[in-house]
Amino acid sequence: ALARAADLITFADVIRAIDGPLALTPCTSRTAYQRCEDCKETSCAIRKTLVRVRDASAGILESTTIAAAAEAPEA
Repeated sequence: ALARAADLITFADVIRAIDGPLALTPCTSRTAYQRCEDCKETSCAIRKTLVRVRDASAGILESTTIAAAAEAPEA
């Protein structure tokens, strides 16, 4: 049984509940941010790229509900 209606549960909710933050690194996480010991955040090219990756994937995962996925035709 689900705790909420399937149209209120996003893929992001499921992933965060099972695996934790969507970000690939702690310094790019919105929900579990941790600064790297030796990182210069304002000039770190990897971090800037991973923030873009996080934002893009979060946008998709946060806009797709379990209900919508269940209703989608199989390919």
